[in-house]
Amino acid sequence: MIKNFIACGLAVTALGAAAQELDTDIKLQLETPYSRSTQSGISSVRGWSFHPTETVETVEIYIDGVFMSQVPVGGQRLDVLNAYPDNSDAKYSGWAQTVNFKELTPGNHLLEVVAFTADGDYNTREIEFCSNRFDLTFNGDPDAFNLAQTERMHLWNNRMIFEGVEAEGKKWNVEFTWSVALQELQISQITPYAVVDETTSYPCGTPQSFGITTDDDSVEFFVD
Repeated sequence: MIKNFIACGLAVTALGAAAQELDTDIKLQLETPYSRSTQSGISSVRGWSFHPTETVETVEIYIDGVFMSQVPVGGQRLDVLNAYPDNSDAKYSGWAQTVNFKELTPGNHLLEVVAFTADGDYNTREIEFCSNRFDLTFNGDPDAFNLAQTERMHLWNNRMIFEGVEAEGKKWNVEFTWSVALQELQISQITPYAVVDETTSYPCGTPQSFGITTDDDSVEFFVD
């Protein structure tokens, strides 16, 4: 895909006419979002990148082949330096960009990140993820989300599913899953309100989010 980007002139304009070649010595890690995860809010695309002998200057971000952002490389990452103590550039290899995933059409998407050295060489990583949201791409009303209206709650493995949550004047089912990468609970599914059972389908059918079946070891609570 990167060759198509370069041919279309979507690569960093500052690189000018310099030859751009794939360089697998560029270490490029995409930490979040992780593959096949669900993104349902404002979060970050982040990771780290460095080269053993050259300087990695920028990372470009594409979603579904469309250029989204160019970010500098240079954030301090002592954990990466500890993993690669013989590479001094590893200490300042971090990069990140805030993205409102709610602006995307709900469903599956392809994310690609491309790291460029000062000489124009590159390496690339790509993942698939699923976006999900309530109706609005941004809601500034602090009272728009009301857990007090929850009718039932399921506890299932490492996640919680709330039925009947009120948000933006409608009722929804909302699933929360523990994210190892971010060390926090995240919304992993948003669906219109319905009773969850073995026939429930999810738009983001990821390893973190499957429908509950009658064979699952789940605990169900009715909320008064």
